[in-house]
Amino acid sequence: MHVFPKFLKMNLTNLKFDYKYFDVTFSNGVLEHFSDKEIVDIINQELRISKIVVASVPSDYFSDKDKIYGNERFLNYSYWINLINNTTGVIIQSFGFDFRKKWEKIFYYAFKPKLIKKAPFIGFVIKSK
Repeated sequence: MHVFPKFLKMNLTNLKFDYKYFDVTFSNGVLEHFSDKEIVDIINQELRISKIVVASVPSDYFSDKDKIYGNERFLNYSYWINLINNTTGVIIQSFGFDFRKKWEKIFYYAFKPKLIKKAPFIGFVIKSK
């Protein structure tokens, strides 16, 4: 049996899925493009439609010469914690990583909790309160 993905285009702040329709929603490199209010709204929408939200973003680790500028906001770990605390969710795990390294070092930060705050990319696993 072959299962093919179905791609849908919709507004992140108004997701048209039933309550807890998914087990997990995942975003990588998405939230840093939105305002604080939009981020809170998006996470709340994701928490409404899924049991768990996993989100990762670039951190303030990068120097100005290393940043790829678009409309990204390179926020620090504490700022993200405060933002997520304004949602209907609670962080059950945070992690850091650097996908620019060799595969064996990608998750180096994930297993060194004190280094998460200094990781180039940070992520959070969030569930409803």
